[in-house]
Amino acid sequence: MAGLLAPAGTPQAVIARLHDTAVKGVNAADVSSALTAQGYEPVANTPAEFGKLIKEEIATWKDVVKAAGIKPM
Repeated sequence: MAGLLAPAGTPQAVIARLHDTAVKGVNAADVSSALTAQGYEPVANTPAEFGKLIKEEIATWKDVVKAAGIKPM
């Protein structure tokens, strides 16, 4: 999984512009084919959808990290 992130508190207008520009890039044929060739599945979801995905990933891996005793450095 890969995506664009911005600091908390970034104005919605800036988020919208970044999103629109990123979607155009991901949807460009040359970019999409290059990402696919590298094993990515290009997706241009909304900031809300990406935020939900991040939260789901944290919930999925939280218990694994805890069980393995992994600590931040």
